[in-house]
Amino acid sequence: MKDYDISENLLKDAINYPDSVTEGYGDRKIYQKKLDSYLLRVIVKANKGIIRVVTVPYIGPGVRDMKYAYDPETDILLIKLSKAKPDFGEQKENIITHYSRQGKPIEIEILDASKTAVKIVETIVQSKRALITTQH
Repeated sequence: MKDYDISENLLKDAINYPDSVTEGYGDRKIYQKKLDSYLLRVIVKANKGIIRVVTVPYIGPGVRDMKYAYDPETDILLIKLSKAKPDFGEQKENIITHYSRQGKPIEIEILDASKTAVKIVETIVQSKRALITTQH
């Protein structure tokens, strides 16, 4: 909790009064609560307490406006999360995230998309394999 600067009361509030609850992998439940411009996700394993807390940018209802475009010539995948115009962007490796003035993600550009997508899928597959191996 300290790593994310989230109070114990906020975690309890998310679990006791969530905006939504979904089934996670195995016997986990995912409690979600909107907090200003963020979405708090509390992943709970039955009878084990809180096992993971994740904060992610809250995108909100504009997600319905999401559009994808891929340019094979430049190998760039553009994911538009909103119709709004971006104000600034940040690049981390092959991913550029464009934000509104308020700091909400507007669009995501994935450079060398074909290679980056393979890396993402490989990471997901390896994580799933590791999880399955530790559960058996």
